[in-house]
Amino acid sequence: MIIAKLAGGASNTFADDNSLLRHLGKRTMLHVVGILVDEGIDIYGMHVGGSAGRSVVFDLTSGQLEVRVGGEMIVI
Repeated sequence: MIIAKLAGGASNTFADDNSLLRHLGKRTMLHVVGILVDEGIDIYGMHVGGSAGRSVVFDLTSGQLEVRVGGEMIVI
């Protein structure tokens, strides 16, 4: 069984509101979710959107995904 955990998709706050780059993260994330759904891959958890960058650490042994955004850590 394959599952997915997603992180990312933040807005580019440095781009103009009308720029294609402004919402690139959101469009990419919507595309990724669509592909996963089409392929029958369950999305187990996600931390997406917003305007802050993220750092992620994935533990191959436990399957735990640590997402750091701002000063906060979220475990998926």
